[in-house]
Amino acid sequence: MELENVFQFPESHGHPLARHIGFLLRRAQLAVFNDFSVRTAAFNITHTEYSILSVVDAKPNLQQGQLAELIGVKPANCVALIVALEKRRLLDRRLFAKKPERGRALALRLTPDGKKLLKQVNRRVIEHQMHFIKLLGLQEHETLRVLLLQLLENADGGLFG
Repeated sequence: MELENVFQFPESHGHPLARHIGFLLRRAQLAVFNDFSVRTAAFNITHTEYSILSVVDAKPNLQQGQLAELIGVKPANCVALIVALEKRRLLDRRLFAKKPERGRALALRLTPDGKKLLKQVNRRVIEHQMHFIKLLGLQEHETLRVLLLQLLENADGGLFG
């Protein structure tokens, strides 16, 4: 098939935008985020806050800039999120013992309350992940995950790009 003819397919699933990957990705993201929100509503935590807690738990003493890069948010937005989690006593920022070359560097760690909350939320997140595995099937779910990683790698430099 020639590339210029890719958008000349007939409508798919009765929707005029169903052939546009950006539209489908956005709608799929909304479905995933909505399910996450419903399952974690009792914990008063957003998807991004959960991402922060998960990454800091996996990489204690991470610096704020590194965290922003890993979760894909602007550093200024990340700082606001960190401050909010710190006010909730879920996250702690501490100065490194050694002074960095420029300015000050803060190490991020989960507090005991943060670790407890993350453990509780993780139970719901497993349910959330299983829901989508059941909707797609295990092999299709893994294929989608691999394809999304490939798309990110080729279009945006990957998860760390």
